[in-house]
Amino acid sequence: MLFDLTIFGIRDPGSGIRSKKALVRTPDPGSRIAALRDTFRRLLTPDITTLWVVGFLLLCTYLLNSLVFKPILQVIDQRTGAVRGARELADSAAHKAAAAAAEYNQKLNAARAEVYGQMDDMRKAALDKRATLLAATRATVEQELKAATTRVQQESLAARETLERDANNLAGAIVSRVLGRAS
Repeated sequence: MLFDLTIFGIRDPGSGIRSKKALVRTPDPGSRIAALRDTFRRLLTPDITTLWVVGFLLLCTYLLNSLVFKPILQVIDQRTGAVRGARELADSAAHKAAAAAAEYNQKLNAARAEVYGQMDDMRKAALDKRATLLAATRATVEQELKAATTRVQQESLAARETLERDANNLAGAIVSRVLGRAS
């Protein structure tokens, strides 16, 4: 059976083949297992370059964390705190404004009610004054009417008496003329 083990960097030591894509002939499964064990042992054994890479990655992580990420996170935290504080101030101001508006509306409604009450009192006073003036005017008119009626009746009686006297005088004069000619 032929296997391409050069992908894993495995070379068959006995074959002498050094090409990258060399096919290794493994005659039995036991030698194949031994070759795989040897390969895994080489892969798992750290070499100095691996340690340098890991150390460099840890150093870069530390430097990035302390020089970049922590300052950025601090700025973000400060901004978040400032935004939170500004929101709290805005909410507080909004609540104060709502309370002031409610108080203003309450005072405005109370002032309107007071003005309407005063207007109603003034209207009632004007109506009472009007009724008083109307009653006084009616009384004056009734008195003047009674006085005029009495005066007219008296003048009428006086005119009747005058007419009766004048009629009697005229009748007497007519009678005396008629009788005076006839006699």
